[in-house]
Amino acid sequence: MRYDDWRRTFDVMDRGEQQWGTRRLVYLAMADRKDRKLPTVAALLRSAGIAKQTFYTHFGLDSITKFVADDEARVVALLEAKEWTWAPYRQGVEHVAEQVDLSPRALLDGLIRTLVEWAHDYPLLAADFHNRPPATAVLLAGDALRSLGGDPDIAESVLRDALVRANGDQGAVPSLSVLHAVRPQIEAVVGARDGNAALDEHQAAVVEVLSEYAQQLLSGEASTSSISSEIRGLLDRLQTLGTNRSTSAP
Repeated sequence: MRYDDWRRTFDVMDRGEQQWGTRRLVYLAMADRKDRKLPTVAALLRSAGIAKQTFYTHFGLDSITKFVADDEARVVALLEAKEWTWAPYRQGVEHVAEQVDLSPRALLDGLIRTLVEWAHDYPLLAADFHNRPPATAVLLAGDALRSLGGDPDIAESVLRDALVRANGDQGAVPSLSVLHAVRPQIEAVVGARDGNAALDEHQAAVVEVLSEYAQQLLSGEASTSSISSEIRGLLDRLQTLGTNRSTSAP
């Protein structure tokens, strides 16, 4: 189930908003921690301020009387926390993609750069579980690769590599540098089939907008429901550029 569909299930559940609020407390505890080591269940309970029974009901209750192992419950909470923190970044990518004629290649490049920005803001969470990327990011990347004639199964490994590189020994690595570093993996499977492997001016501009939009989201100057005037201006310029390209084509 896609993250958004899963989130919406709480809207129709009895006391759904309360239950979603409880899950968010755990997500915050996962995201805001300072220690790279995955917290114990007891530490999560203290940070989130919830009872043990409540935690297992949400993340590890196998049946009425049987709990799954602590490690399994923590992994469930961890993977959901990745999706929860990644959601506004992903929605930003999708929102920009809806506004312009976004090629699969530009979408993929923009997605990778936005994922790196997410990793910069949540470095511990991004590195958790062997740098496993959020599942919805993998889905988007896989769809883009499929559209380019490539193997969608490499999406997770490409994004995982991007997350490994995002926060190096010297600190946060610029998203464009990470993109250049992982691009050979993409070129290996789509380069021969992608007639426009190199980004043209329009595609490069779109990638820049995606990166800027992520920063706007983080600073609170933009939201997924309403685009700020600055972002609207960027989108308008992209649409104009796209129109000029189409009218000048032979």
